[in-house]
Amino acid sequence: MVERWLARVHPRLKLLPAVAPSSIRRVTPYPRAPSEMLARAAARGRWEAAYDDVRRRHAEGHSLRRINRETGLARATVRKYAFAASFPRNGMREPKPSMLDPYLWHLHGRLDEGCENAEQLWRELQGIGFAGTSKQVHRWLSERRAGLAGTTIRSSPAPTDTRVLTSTASPLASSKQLSWYL
Repeated sequence: MVERWLARVHPRLKLLPAVAPSSIRRVTPYPRAPSEMLARAAARGRWEAAYDDVRRRHAEGHSLRRINRETGLARATVRKYAFAASFPRNGMREPKPSMLDPYLWHLHGRLDEGCENAEQLWRELQGIGFAGTSKQVHRWLSERRAGLAGTTIRSSPAPTDTRVLTSTASPLASSKQLSWYL
């Protein structure tokens, strides 16, 4: 059934204009939240401790199989740690595709126009098919904002009740009443 439908619409699909690939590519990954960075650092600390433990046990003469059983680490991990000169570092990986990547052209265009309202940009992206959350747009925009948002200092309105300003009818509290406040 799907094959028949595709055979029928294929000639029309071939007539559609080709979509130009986005010339905007990310080189670095999006920054992570502080909580994610803390969790990542804690995990790295645990792996470095495991590495040190494996190296110590191997230097003491324990077999790889015994280290595997006692630590609960995989045999391949124990072997890798035992024979590594230093803690294995992961190389820089190419950033994974983000949900925002297909819409970067729109975001950059709107940012060039001066729009720095993340909620507005998110609503516009939803209109063209973006399924992500506003938090993703907030994070993307927070790195690219020109500066701090302009703030308006609101002054409190002047009191209009003249009785409050000129009233002398309320006497001050007595010392006995004041002691109760303490």
